[in-house]
Amino acid sequence: MIHAATMCSGIGAPEAAMPGWDWRWCAEIEPFPARVLARRFPGSVNMGDLMAEDFSARSCALGPLDVVVAGTPCQDFSVAGPRDGLDGMRGNLSLRAIQIYEDHCDAARSAGRPEPLYVWENVPGVLSDKTNAFGNIIAALAGCETPIVPPSGLHWTRAGVVAGPRRTVTWRVLDAQYFGLAQRRERVFVVAGAVGGADPTTILFEPESLPGNPAPRRGTGENIAPTVARGSPGGRVYGLDADTVESLQVHPVAFGGGNCSGPIDVARSLLTSGLHQDFETETFITHTLRGEGFDASEDGTGRGTPLVPVAFDCKASGQNGFGVGDIASTMRAMGHAGSYSNGGGHLAVMQPLSVALRGRDGGSQIEVGDDVAHTLRASQGGSDKPHVLTSAVRRLMPVECERLQGFADDHTDVPNGNRPAADGPRYKALGNSMPVPVLHWILTRVEREIAQVREIR
Repeated sequence: MIHAATMCSGIGAPEAAMPGWDWRWCAEIEPFPARVLARRFPGSVNMGDLMAEDFSARSCALGPLDVVVAGTPCQDFSVAGPRDGLDGMRGNLSLRAIQIYEDHCDAARSAGRPEPLYVWENVPGVLSDKTNAFGNIIAALAGCETPIVPPSGLHWTRAGVVAGPRRTVTWRVLDAQYFGLAQRRERVFVVAGAVGGADPTTILFEPESLPGNPAPRRGTGENIAPTVARGSPGGRVYGLDADTVESLQVHPVAFGGGNCSGPIDVARSLLTSGLHQDFETETFITHTLRGEGFDASEDGTGRGTPLVPVAFDCKASGQNGFGVGDIASTMRAMGHAGSYSNGGGHLAVMQPLSVALRGRDGGSQIEVGDDVAHTLRASQGGSDKPHVLTSAVRRLMPVECERLQGFADDHTDVPNGNRPAADGPRYKALGNSMPVPVLHWILTRVEREIAQVREIR
C-alpha cells in the first residue's frame, strides 16, 4: 500500500488518478474545492492552511508517507499573470510546501524509514521566471545551499536532472493532449527523491525515447518519398521532382471570384470601399478556430474567440443536389423536408454577428433582410418575416470540462446544502486542477519504483 498526501489539493486530481492509494491527508483552503474533497475522498483529512505554524506537527502525527504531491498556485509564475515569482504570496507557497515536505523527511529519517518522494506541478512559465523561482525550488529539493542558475543564464530547459547532495531532482514538461485528453495543456512536473532511494529519472524519463532508432509507426512503403527541389518555380507551389509527384499545395484554400466549381488559385483584388459579401467579386478563405492563444481561458471554454467568416457556394448541380466541388450548399429558406437545393445560386455567409434573413413567399431564394430581426412566427412555411442565423462558440458545460481534465462525470457536482453546485466555482476549480491521466502515468511509475526499493530492502 502506498501512503500519500497532497498540498494545495484542489479537487483531488492525484486522489482520482490513484484511487487504490491510502491518501492520509490533504490541504485546501478554498471552500468549494474543499467541499469536493470532503465528498469524493472522505478518508483524507483536510489539514487546511499551509501557513499554520503547527501544520507539520499535525500532519506528521497522521502517519508516515511514501509520496507527497503538491500543486501550488501558478498565478505568480504564469506568463498571463503578474509574474511576481517567489516575491508573490502565492508563488512563495512553493517554498513553504518544500519546507513541510522536509519536515516529513526528517521524521522519516529519525524513524529509520525511507524519505517520501516529492511530486510538484506548475505552469511552464516558472522555467522563465525573472526571480529564478525554478532554480530556488530545485536547489531546495536537491539540498544545495544556494540557488541553481540555468546553464543558459536565461531560462530553464523543458526537461532536466540535478543531482544534489541530498536528492536527485528531475523535471519534464508534459502535455495533456498526449495522454488521451482533448486539450493542449502543458505543465512542468518535478519528481525529487533521496539519494539511494527510488530513482526519479526512471519515473519522468523513458529510455525508449532517448537518442537511437525510433520505432516504426507504419508499414514500409513501396517507393522512396520524394524530396523538395530548390526554389519555387511558378510562385504558387513548391517545385518538386516532376517524375515523383505532381505538386505540393502550400497556399490557403480560397473560394469566390465568381467560380462556382471549386476553390480558386488567385485571390481577387480588394474593393476600394464598402463591405461586400458578394461571391462574384470577393474572396473567401476557410479557417478553423484556434486551439490556444488569445483569450483562450484555462477552463477550456474558449471565451472571446470569434468565428471567422466561412463561405458556402449555393449553386446546385441538380434539383436536390450539392454544388459542384467540395463545398456544401445551404438549405432552402422554406422548410421542406429532404430538400437542400438552392436554385438561385446565391451565397450565404456565416458571420460572427447575427444576420437577419428573409425567405420570399413561394420562392427558394434567400436575401439579406433588416438589421434588426423580428420575432419568429409560430407556424412553419414560407414567410417574409426574418429569421436570425448566428455563429458563436458555445461555452463548454462543466461536465465537458471534467472530461477534458480526465475526471469522472459530475466529479465537481457537489451541492452546498440544499443548493446545487454553481457553474462558476466548478469552472474555476477545474481550470486550476491537474490532468488526471498525466498524474496517473507519473504516479503509476512512482508506485513501481517504490515497490522495487521495498523488494531490495
